[in-house]
Formats: sequence, structure tokens, C-alpha cells
Amino acid sequence: MFSGTTPFTLTMNNMSLKLIAELCQNHNGNEKVLFEMLEAAASHGASHVKVQHIFAENVTYRSAFEKGVKDDVSGVSCFKRPYKEEVKRLKKLEIPNKTVKKFIKEARRLNVIPLSTCFASQHIRELKELGFEEIKIASYDCASFQLLRDLRNYDWDLTISTGATFDSEIEKASMILEGKDFDMLHCITLYPTPLDDLNLRRMDYLRKYCNRVGFSDHTNIENTGVLASIAAINFGAEVI
Repeated sequence: MFSGTTPFTLTMNNMSLKLIAELCQNHNGNEKVLFEMLEAAASHGASHVKVQHIFAENVTYRSAFEKGVKDDVSGVSCFKRPYKEEVKRLKKLEIPNKTVKKFIKEARRLNVIPLSTCFASQHIRELKELGFEEIKIASYDCASFQLLRDLRNYDWDLTISTGATFDSEIEKASMILEGKDFDMLHCITLYPTPLDDLNLRRMDYLRKYCNRVGFSDHTNIENTGVLASIAAINFGAEVI
């Protein structure tokens, strides 16, 4: 929490629900769009509004991504995402720190909690100095154990997605973060996720390892609305 404000929480069946609005990089690096999205999320009941602290300079060249790799089982084992094109794409989407500071200040004015995804240990201190008090960990980094060790050195509330993680990795992540306040989100790393593939009972497994469980909704809301999120709440999700 931050002083002087009372963040909005939705209560359903006596349960406090964290509603995180994911802005991702849909602002396309445009500050005006970013703040329009922030205001819209706040006015429609979000308790948290999330951006991503990600920079082109952190992209690593990997030969497999240059042409992609196919296999006989799934058809694709590695997507085609050439290094130079990815650096160029991400560069256009970056948010400078001066804008991030304004984002945090405006979020607090609107009575929502600013949240950011951390992708690299080198940015942890910077995120703290910028003023974030809660951090999101992407699915692919639930098993980035050194990143988790580095994060636990700070007084964060952590929200961790688990969509690309094996059970053994989830268990190890929870051991590393033992004693910290953290949530784990069930999600399916398939965009968009069909309703038949939600597997919401997975939250029962995650509940053994964290303070709160939730659901990261990757369904196509243009076709099915927020049905998946409503179902997740009924299955006990405390974070959406």
C-alpha cells in the first residue's frame, strides 16, 4: 500500500479481489495513449494497472529464433523472431523512466496501484527507486531462479504467472520466496486461449505454494467476454 490512498478492491462473497489491468505494450510507446489507458482502467474498477519494464538492449541473440525451428509433434518448437527485427520492434515500445514516474504519480492520484513486470535483475533497483511497490513476474521467469533470489532482497509484493512452468519449477520458486508475500497466477500460454482449455482446477494445486492464487486471462474477450475471469472467480481466484 502507499500512504494517503485507499486502493479500490472489489468484494465478492466476502473475498477481496485484485483486478489487474494489463497494459502490456499496447500503448505502442505513445505517452498519451498510455495515460488514456490508465484512466480508462481506473475508471472501470481496476485495483492495479500494469506496464512492462522491458528494453531492446536486453534482447539476446539466439540462432534458433532467426528462422524458427519445426518439429514433427507440435509443428513448431521455436517461433521465428529474428534478433534485429525484435530489437527494432521493442525499441518503439519502450517507456522512458520520466514517463514511468509520471505514470506512477497519476496511478496513485487515480487511486490504483501501479505495477510493472521485471524481466532482468539489472532493473530491480531501478524499479524500486522509481517507486513501484509491487512487481509482476512473467510466466517464462517463474523458473528464472536467480531473478527471484534477487527480487526477494527487496520489500516487494510479487505476482507470478505460471503458464510456462513445470510443477518442479513452481515448487522451487515457492521455496526461494518462502516467507515473502506473493501470488501465483494460473494461465495458459496460448493466445487466445479457448474456453475448453482453461483448466481452472489448476489453481487448487497452486494454492499449496503461495499466499493467494489467481488467473491471468488470455481468452479472446471480443468473442466470449469476461466469462473466463468470472469462472475463475467462482473457482476461487483472488487475483484477475
